[in-house]
Amino acid sequence: MQPAENPQSDIPGMGSAPRRKHRQGLHRTQIACERCRARKNKCDGKNPSCGTCQRAGAECIITDRLTYQQLPRSHVDDMKAQVQALQEENDALKAQISFLQQQKQHDLGAAVEEAPKPQGKGAATVCGRELAADIGLLSLEGTSERKYVGESSGVYFGKIVGAILPGEAKSLPAAAQLTNPLRFGLGRRDVQKPVNVPREPPPRPILLPNTEMANRLQEAFFSHRWPSLPFLHRPTFLKKHFESVLRDGINADGASLFLTHMVFAIGAIDLRRKNGKLPITPLDYFKTATSFYLSVLFENGNLETIQGLLLLSTFAISEPHALNAWMVSGLAMRSAIELGLHRHVESGSLFQSEMRKRVFWAAYVLDRNISITLGRPLSIQDKDIDVELPLSLSDIDLLPEDNSPGHGRSGPLLPSDLSTFIHIIKLRQFGSRIQSVFYPTKTAGLDTKLVSSERDIFRAELENWIVSAPRYTLPTPAVFQSIEWFQIAYNHALLLLYRPSPACPETTTHSLRICSDASISLIILYLTLYSKNKFAYTWVSLHSLFVATVTMLYTLTRQEIRATTTKNVTESNINSSLSLLQNMADVWPEAAGRCHQVIERLGGLILALFDAHLSSEEPQDNANLLNINQEESFGEIIQNSLDWFGIRQQSCVVTPQPEISGLISGSQFDHHPQQFLQDNSLGVQYNMDEMMDLDGLLEFGFDMSLPLMTDAFDSNNLFANDSRPNQ
Repeated sequence: MQPAENPQSDIPGMGSAPRRKHRQGLHRTQIACERCRARKNKCDGKNPSCGTCQRAGAECIITDRLTYQQLPRSHVDDMKAQVQALQEENDALKAQISFLQQQKQHDLGAAVEEAPKPQGKGAATVCGRELAADIGLLSLEGTSERKYVGESSGVYFGKIVGAILPGEAKSLPAAAQLTNPLRFGLGRRDVQKPVNVPREPPPRPILLPNTEMANRLQEAFFSHRWPSLPFLHRPTFLKKHFESVLRDGINADGASLFLTHMVFAIGAIDLRRKNGKLPITPLDYFKTATSFYLSVLFENGNLETIQGLLLLSTFAISEPHALNAWMVSGLAMRSAIELGLHRHVESGSLFQSEMRKRVFWAAYVLDRNISITLGRPLSIQDKDIDVELPLSLSDIDLLPEDNSPGHGRSGPLLPSDLSTFIHIIKLRQFGSRIQSVFYPTKTAGLDTKLVSSERDIFRAELENWIVSAPRYTLPTPAVFQSIEWFQIAYNHALLLLYRPSPACPETTTHSLRICSDASISLIILYLTLYSKNKFAYTWVSLHSLFVATVTMLYTLTRQEIRATTTKNVTESNINSSLSLLQNMADVWPEAAGRCHQVIERLGGLILALFDAHLSSEEPQDNANLLNINQEESFGEIIQNSLDWFGIRQQSCVVTPQPEISGLISGSQFDHHPQQFLQDNSLGVQYNMDEMMDLDGLLEFGFDMSLPLMTDAFDSNNLFANDSRPNQ
């Protein structure tokens, strides 16, 4: 049977009629980029950049027709390359896991065949011992070890402050431990992991920022951080690392990817302070750098490795959830020593010689700053260093192809030279000498009068340092190049020099006045920086602010110091410190918050002295207490103070100051502390049951357990319980 003919087969364009072919020479129109569209230019649509944008050196941006989202023209190609690279990495990891599993099963089977079978009770005992050993090992892994903090951190002075304040021992609730914080290749085994906490998914690499944002981030880093730590040569970094990463993406060198992402991370911290929230957080850049490219950096073992460690240390000081700044800075210094950067080396290349100096002295500055703050031993002694200070050359004046001998620049100081960095090096050298003289581990046999006389020598050097501090005629955004920062460093050194120390435990009215003025100046200078939006929210700044405020309150326990001020002025200074701590809580929520509570309570106790009018009611014998010898001055502590601060076993015992002693020594305080405080007109009503123990105040979210003044009140002399996990 013949098939029926299609009645429409003869109609043109219907049925089996051939489809119209596309004319040769015509192509589908490519999406014009935004730059060509705005200029009404013809866009050739080439990848990764059209010809017009490529000639202009601009980024080629197109708008997606469906989502109307603006993306780089090479966005799809970059994503495909990233997916392919991740797929290859995933396949390699799967193959490695499979191989290790097979090898483990093979080794386990061989061990089972060779091992003798246990028999009877003896075998059960052996198995029980092995199980007990395993349980003991697990117990050790879940135990929080106690970390050493030294005297220059404020431990010694903290004992004195703790001894003169009344109250009942009631600790604040333990701070909530951070779960699953980042690790820096040095996994801690002493942390008890919380139960039933979902595991954080593994980090994934973030997309690189567009060219505009990338330039803003690197500009922020070199404008704000480079003047104080110029361990990166900007032209070299931009040409060798930055541009290659933007051009090649994840296919760039691993060291370049790490250095660039860490520069982005630190620059994002400064941009966040200036402009608020950013689309990608500093922690995102940090996670990408440490999770995917850190191993490549360590494989190199060269100058770039130390530069990467210095970037990590810089980031850790400013970011509460990053890593252990003390350990990383120590690793950077030891790596520098391994390469011999601490020794003078004759080199024909000015660039290579100067970069070695810059990297070493940057590691030196970070090591001194962190170690003295924590009161821990320095990574290297000054006597073991013979390398010269770097020349005060800007990066433009120091080029890789320049082999001529350098002499440093002359003329007016510029924000782009090394004058700030060199001055900071001298400050850290000064601080290390103070620590060795006034905060030694062993004080037996020390001549207190001789050590005290050395203060005058140190003071003269410190005055010369502040007088010769750089002054810049051109505006600079870096806080380290501001007059306020140099004044802060000067006053902080004064506190380190004049507050009670193991080598000089005695306090005089003269030294207390210096400490009082320096601490008040520190608070006001920090407030000035905050008003200019230049305040650095680092844990070193938080330590400095807290120490200054506690020192100010301590000096006000003396009638001679209180006579120089008024209650209103003191209350204003306390409120200034509290406002700064409140703002710092945005970055360090728990640490700054608990510091705020401590200062608020101690401030209330000190303000009560102005209302009590004890100066006119004190017995005349109290005046003689100021001049008694060291053994009598540091002999006995009131039991209430011991109970509150938990320092009954401390090696340093201090007698309360006369005014405080008169306030708390009566039986009325011993039996009815709350009623006593109400009768003595405290400015704020305090519940003594809520007075906190300062032990371990900052054992959370900080680098190790940043001791500040507070770890002095721990009952296990000089050791602070570190509850921060996974450092």
